[in-house]
Amino acid sequence: MSRSVPLTGVAQEQPRVWALVSLFLAPAFVFANMYSTQAILPVLSNAFHVSAPTAGLSISVLVLAVAIGSLIYGPISDRIGRKPVMVSASLLVVIPTLLLGFSPNFATLIILRAAQGLLMPGLTSVAISYVNEEFSGKGRGLAMGVYVSGLTLGGLFARSGSAALAGIFTYLPYYLTGPHFRLPTISLGLVYLLWLTGVCSPFAGTIAARIGSRRALAFSLGSAIVGLLITLIPILPFTLFGLGLLTVGMFSTVPAANLYLGEKATTARGTAASLYLSLYYFGGSLGAVLPGFALLLAGWPGVVLLCLSTTLIALASDAVLCR
Repeated sequence: MSRSVPLTGVAQEQPRVWALVSLFLAPAFVFANMYSTQAILPVLSNAFHVSAPTAGLSISVLVLAVAIGSLIYGPISDRIGRKPVMVSASLLVVIPTLLLGFSPNFATLIILRAAQGLLMPGLTSVAISYVNEEFSGKGRGLAMGVYVSGLTLGGLFARSGSAALAGIFTYLPYYLTGPHFRLPTISLGLVYLLWLTGVCSPFAGTIAARIGSRRALAFSLGSAIVGLLITLIPILPFTLFGLGLLTVGMFSTVPAANLYLGEKATTARGTAASLYLSLYYFGGSLGAVLPGFALLLAGWPGVVLLCLSTTLIALASDAVLCR
């Protein structure tokens, strides 16, 4: 008689593969909604007759709503489970997204963007806890990188797609369409192809799991700082190179920070992830408005100086953690 071959390993591997696919696609579609107005801020300024900082509210209000919503879903997922929360929130966010296309005025657009922001953390905040619980070892770093890659490509699709149809990247359009470069909106959309550097996130997550999350944070934040400084050179190839280095640093920082959270939060991980993302997006909401005033006061160097200061604070915080 032939001996049957156990299929336990195959049966376990298939759900793991589908989990990785979901961790890539779901954040991609949700994050595409988050930054869909970023590349067309000058268009919004003209269409609704609002200033650059006011147009930036289409980003900052949503991000602030995400910060508030992030405090809600983690504790709920601790009680009823990660998957029900992620699936429900992903379905509900479709409603305000469809209504946005019919916004009669800027106020309505802002209200619908806030509704999107309140629903999005049901996926983005809970997914971090899901990865830290469902994966282990180097696989956890890979999964976290896949999750960040989904966010990255979703952001790229939102920026390039919206530009074709019409962070520091929030006010980048005003710099690149200004007197130094005078890029048209469609070319500006192509600049966001730099977000393809986010495909390095799975590799960055694997490296962070190997060398340690805090050490990885130091390297990635250092890269972002160098990239910021290079963008001050008013020559387009240098500016693009600096932006590329900045995006690599950004997308390498996120999986390392998420892994660090998983290392320190051993109980109530959903609540811990909610608090982390709430602070993350609260800072992002300020980052979508404050650089606008820096732009008005000191131009692009003012934006770089502000972003550089916050990045140095993050690097100093990481140094304290390493001690």
